[in-house]
Amino acid sequence: MIGWRRTWMPNAQWSELPTWAKAAFVFFFLSLVVQASGYVSKDNEVYVFLAGFVPMIPAVCYMAYLNLSEATRTGNDG
Repeated sequence: MIGWRRTWMPNAQWSELPTWAKAAFVFFFLSLVVQASGYVSKDNEVYVFLAGFVPMIPAVCYMAYLNLSEATRTGNDG
């Protein structure tokens, strides 16, 4: 478990993210709120979740890229 947080928890700052990545995170959390509120039928909950989750995947990958490029640039992997 040594280095787990460093490897799997990207620490990019919110201000470093482009607008599309911020929108993906906001859209994901809004989809969770809509699901929790009960406005969506049980048949469509999966689709609402996927509509919020799929755009978030590139945003998380971009955060990991920012984290790895910072470690490479500074020569510090910890």
